[in-house]
Amino acid sequence: MGSARGRQAEALPARAAGQPGASARVEAEQLAFAIDCVERQKAVVDQEAKRLNDDLRTLRDRQGRYQAGAAGEERVGRMLLAMADTGWTTLPDRHWPRTRRANIDVLLVGPGGVFVVDVKNWRAAAVSDGHLWRGQVMADEDVQKVRDQAAAVREILVDIGLAPGAVVPMLVLAGNRQGPVSLGEVTVVGDGQLRHSLLRHGDRLTAGQAAQICRELDTRCPPAVSENSGGYPSIPRPRSRSSPGATDDRAGGAPARGDASGRGNSTGLRYGDELSLDELWAELWQIAAGEPIETWMTWLHPTQSRLTTRHFAGPARIRGPAGTGKTVVALHRAKYLADRGHRVLFTSYVRSLSTVFSSLFDRLAPDSGRCVDFRSIYQVAVAALKQAGIEPGIDERAVSRCWSLAWASAHHDGVLDSLGQSQTYWRDEIVRVIKGRGITSHGQYAGLTRLGRRVALQPVHRRAVWQLYQEYELRRRDAGVRDWADVMSDALRVVRAGQACFDFDSVIVDEVQDLTCTGLQFLHALVGDRPNGLLLVGDGQQSVYPGGFTLSEAGIVVAGRAAVLDHNYRNREQVIRHALGRLPEGSDVEGPAIVSTPTRCGGEVVEVDVPDAAALDSALLARVAELLDRHGARLGDIGILVHSNAAGKRWLTQLRRAGRAAIQLRAYDGRPVDAIKIGTYEHAKGLEFAHVLIPDHRRAPQRQCESDDAYAERHRRDSARLYVAMTRARDSVWLAAFGPGGSTRG
Repeated sequence: MGSARGRQAEALPARAAGQPGASARVEAEQLAFAIDCVERQKAVVDQEAKRLNDDLRTLRDRQGRYQAGAAGEERVGRMLLAMADTGWTTLPDRHWPRTRRANIDVLLVGPGGVFVVDVKNWRAAAVSDGHLWRGQVMADEDVQKVRDQAAAVREILVDIGLAPGAVVPMLVLAGNRQGPVSLGEVTVVGDGQLRHSLLRHGDRLTAGQAAQICRELDTRCPPAVSENSGGYPSIPRPRSRSSPGATDDRAGGAPARGDASGRGNSTGLRYGDELSLDELWAELWQIAAGEPIETWMTWLHPTQSRLTTRHFAGPARIRGPAGTGKTVVALHRAKYLADRGHRVLFTSYVRSLSTVFSSLFDRLAPDSGRCVDFRSIYQVAVAALKQAGIEPGIDERAVSRCWSLAWASAHHDGVLDSLGQSQTYWRDEIVRVIKGRGITSHGQYAGLTRLGRRVALQPVHRRAVWQLYQEYELRRRDAGVRDWADVMSDALRVVRAGQACFDFDSVIVDEVQDLTCTGLQFLHALVGDRPNGLLLVGDGQQSVYPGGFTLSEAGIVVAGRAAVLDHNYRNREQVIRHALGRLPEGSDVEGPAIVSTPTRCGGEVVEVDVPDAAALDSALLARVAELLDRHGARLGDIGILVHSNAAGKRWLTQLRRAGRAAIQLRAYDGRPVDAIKIGTYEHAKGLEFAHVLIPDHRRAPQRQCESDDAYAERHRRDSARLYVAMTRARDSVWLAAFGPGGSTRG
């Protein structure tokens, strides 16, 4: 056999054989072929090396980020662990519910609620123009991530009755002193301001409730890193923390007295105590009852938490008797919507309630207030007219003069006098029934069903009323003034015409039974039938104003979007039973009354008869002293409710002369105050007190010329007002009367 070189030479053309340099040329050509093969292989290797180098850089970058993240989480974790002795429990590196492998950096449970914490250890982080930035890169996806994590945690905690608003998504910037900023419902804060931000949320959870939540999270959000794989060190559980003053459940039992913050005696609960759900709810009620009344007024019963997050495809309604938590649900609903970027109007008929609800909301949701507007319906209506370039022109004295002239001119035939009603009755008939329901012709009025009005009007009476209405309108227009019914109807007109526009996504109406039909139509026009737009909250049994109407008359349909609350969480059993005993049959203008189930036994109802006004003064002052000394009540938790503003001024003077601090309800803004609150039954609507005193509640006798129907209607109205006053009380009611007739017990 020849050599390889010999075989290659044989393959060359004959002309190359034997020529000079032929062998070297062949060798060069072969080497060129080898070089080409190696270069091809090197290109492949270089490409692979580049890929490997890129992978290496990526891995190192990721390692650096995870190391930085771990350092940030450890830094924040140490800060949170240091809060253990003040009632906070840290659950780090937890499984993200409903995901396969994703984790949550930290779950924090404490007095202020449940915080879903995502930690970012970024060198350049800032919040600007409503966005989170990492250097020049927008990082809103990180905000959305922690929002999604919080939603998953809410979903599992709502099963044990935790209010959705108690779960707070928080993005913490390690090594940063950024103050708390809200991006929707997510709070972005630097760790240098973290502790301060947490403490701003106040006390939402008791030790027992926190323990229950931690056990649930331990089960549903287990550690994402096993103990033998080097996770966080074990976390010490907090010792028992002092909780707001608990109260026993004796009849008329009173909460332990505390300072202005509501702190009192410890509940004695240890973190690990096992509580049944009923026991936990009972403890929550006791703790809430021991707080100042303002804290109690935002307490949401755990069973109602799902209602605050319910999706409504159109206008919706929440109905229920006094004490069932309607307003509290509405406030928590407002927070839920605001946290999701909704612009919310929270409104009611009584102007002073808007100020109170605004303060209560600040306690409930300090970071959400800028998205919720608290205004009375008439404040919104006036704003609508001003947007349209119309001066409201409200002059109540001028309006009253127009009425007096119309009454003197139009009722001379005595047709209306024969029914034995006062001028006030007929003024209400015109302003709230005719104008409040948008009636514009005698034909409409002649066939109108006057809901809630017991006095039957024959055709001759209706003609007389219409003549009085025409005379009043003529006088009013000549004087160039509007009454409040005109303000509302004009506001409805300009909104429907597009001359006034508000940016509200949602409107929540509390005490909706107090509105007129045109008033409700105006609020409906602000948001229409959009999903989660209009929410009506109220109770027909507490209707103290004339002018009843149906939702269908207002053009609102809530079929399939209505909820009824029928458990009374406010009033103790004796209080609510005595209050219901005051109501005559058919007190709910909307039909059969809803009967609520008391959830708290006991309570105290005291009724006294006194011979004269001086004895009444002494009896009331003695009752105040008894509440303060024997019941341990706070001054700010006591309300004195009266039938008129004049009576309120009298009792304000009497209390101050006796050395007791007192304020009028009109001046109360919803913040804790160390003074007895005094006001009319109407001004007390929507409010609550631990103890209510009602002096001089005599049932007025039938007037000489008053028909049975007229007297029955007046009695129904007076009974509804007294029912509203009595049901403002949580623990006790004191009623007194003097003179002929004395008190009328139910």
